[in-house]
Amino acid sequence: MKINSIQPRFKENYDVGYIGFTYNKSNLTSIGIAYFTDWVRVSDIKVSHCFIVTGEDELIEASAKEGVREDTISKYFNDPNVQVFFRKPKIKSPKVTGEFLSLAAKAYRGYKYNYFAILIQSLYGNKTLPAILGLFGISRDSIRMALISLFEPLLEHFDHGFICSGLVARVLIITNCFYTEVPYNLISPQELFESAKPFYPWKGSVVVKSR
Repeated sequence: MKINSIQPRFKENYDVGYIGFTYNKSNLTSIGIAYFTDWVRVSDIKVSHCFIVTGEDELIEASAKEGVREDTISKYFNDPNVQVFFRKPKIKSPKVTGEFLSLAAKAYRGYKYNYFAILIQSLYGNKTLPAILGLFGISRDSIRMALISLFEPLLEHFDHGFICSGLVARVLIITNCFYTEVPYNLISPQELFESAKPFYPWKGSVVVKSR
């Protein structure tokens, strides 16, 4: 898939309520997340992080160091190693706007990062365990659902908070843009990016790069 690069233009190729996805080709954490979640990747595009746009240079995201916080989008635009993709949510109600999604996201400011969810994802996202169990006819999806059944009761209790894609999925769920049978904190950025359910079709192969 050919990836074109365009300049970020607020109200043209991204807006309040849009979901931003990033991949940092020089960051080990980003590379690791992409590695553990590439089993759901169906396109040539890798993503490892996501956030909700709340203004021209404003976002809400779940950060491993600080939890759910506000920050600038330009920190991604201005990093030559970072690719930024935007997807527009399917808003089904006239009462729900991009600003409404923004307010819904801001309500979670201060929540912790959910390391327990990352642990569960790493168990079924690694290549060794599924390969071994695959010899016995056990699929990765089966492993995933078994781990969910085992750990779901503890997922919120153990570490009440969000991973980045869990925060985005939660906001999309409560604004009636998305439905999933998988706990929202166990949806990876790649899986969310690939999903056709919550987003309008992506027009072309576009990366929003530095100004």
